[in-house]
Amino acid sequence: MKHLMDSHDKVQEVKNVSMFDMGFKTETFDLIWAEGSIYIIGFQKGLKVWKPFLNRGGYLVCSEVS
Repeated sequence: MKHLMDSHDKVQEVKNVSMFDMGFKTETFDLIWAEGSIYIIGFQKGLKVWKPFLNRGGYLVCSEVS
C-alpha cells in the first residue's frame, strides 16, 4: 500500500488489488482509473462490477491498449 499527498495535504491511499475480487464497499471512490485493464475482465462486465464502487458523480476512466 502506498500513500500519496494531494494538493490539500490530505493522505490518499493507493492499493494494488485484483480486478476480479476488489472487496471495496459501495460508493468508495470518486475516480477509478483503469488503463487497459478493463479489457482483461471484459468491458461490459468491468462497467457492471466497478460502477457500484463509485460515489455519485464519480468517474471511471478506461483506455484500450492497441
